Amino acid sequence: MQPASPQCSTVCSDHEPLYAQIREDLAQWDGITRDMIDRAMHRWDESDILATLAVVNGTLWLPRPRLRSGEVARHGDPQLQATIRMILSILSDPALPTPPDLELLINADDYGRVRLKDRTLLPLLSITKELGRGADILYPAGHYSFAGPWISNIGLPPPCGWYALSRLAVEGSAAQRAQYDIGLAPLPLLKEATPADHLSRKYLVSLDGHSYAHRLLKVLATNSLVVKESLNGVSTNLSEVLAAADAADERSRKVAEAASSLVHTHLCEAAHRCYMHRLLTEYGRKMRYAPDMASRPGARPYPARRKGGWPGGKPGRDECEALIAARRPRERDLGTFRTYKVGPGPPPSRLVGDSSREAAGGGGRGGRAGGSRRGSGRGLGGRGGGGRGGRASRVLPSRA
Repeated sequence: MQPASPQCSTVCSDHEPLYAQIREDLAQWDGITRDMIDRAMHRWDESDILATLAVVNGTLWLPRPRLRSGEVARHGDPQLQATIRMILSILSDPALPTPPDLELLINADDYGRVRLKDRTLLPLLSITKELGRGADILYPAGHYSFAGPWISNIGLPPPCGWYALSRLAVEGSAAQRAQYDIGLAPLPLLKEATPADHLSRKYLVSLDGHSYAHRLLKVLATNSLVVKESLNGVSTNLSEVLAAADAADERSRKVAEAASSLVHTHLCEAAHRCYMHRLLTEYGRKMRYAPDMASRPGARPYPARRKGGWPGGKPGRDECEALIAARRPRERDLGTFRTYKVGPGPPPSRLVGDSSREAAGGGGRGGRAGGSRRGSGRGLGGRGGGGRGGRASRVLPSRA
């Protein structure tokens, strides 16, 4: 089935239906005080996945660029980098009104951190929260953006267990292979489906990743009816679901088309920027104090670029292509930047059902967005790939 192709508007007022989530999230606070932010900063230290940011007179600041240990906060998570770049693009866009001065904490982890049962609700922006239990302020997950050039990852395995599992699946014993999840190791149990193959299917099953599956957004865009693997921790009976869908074919078609239209119309980069701008504006209006960077020891404006630039100078296009050509025998699947350094023995097979790093780009983690680890979460759409250690969309036989 071919996907619908409505255009995503760059006019922020066209995405008004999305902003109800902002009002719902911020309704928990009559105002945001300095004491709340100070307590949040004491509770959550800076890290690769959590940063404190401030906007003062249209300039982005780091109010506490150092960790409690005294080390400089690197904020190296690609999701966090992408979100910071999104905020910088908003502040530099003359077509968008500058948000009010504000201070906030932003969490790029797979999990929300604020619970409704907490004695004092502290404001924290997160990419997901648990329905009915979470009190995080949702913000849209951005696309991957790396702090360094992806070219530096050539010849290196991914910094995680995927590589080791791949090698064990190829070289290990049958007893070892019996223990593997098919989403993590290249076992010949499930044929990998290409994005083009997804488009020919009437039904698709979305499998959750480590926390939640961003790939859900991509399969929703296909005009196929998407079935979740489980709901609230209860496994879905696929036979019953597909039988019911066949019995109500016209209704199923309308559901699939509505989901595809939503993704193409509202869940796009332009809509993300509009949502983030509205969120910063409404959040700023809740501020009950004027952020003063002079009172934050070590506070500094966010750098426009890395100090010292790219290591060795940023390589140009021709140089990148030359480096790729020179290292080609040591790589697999260069088109998706999956750059394994092959040692003795057979090279690792292509990971069955794993497209997370293909969508993400250079050697980083898998992507995020969409329902929670328990199947009941809420998230705002964003970048490619599935959760870390995630599994791909399972393709059912064509029923068209």
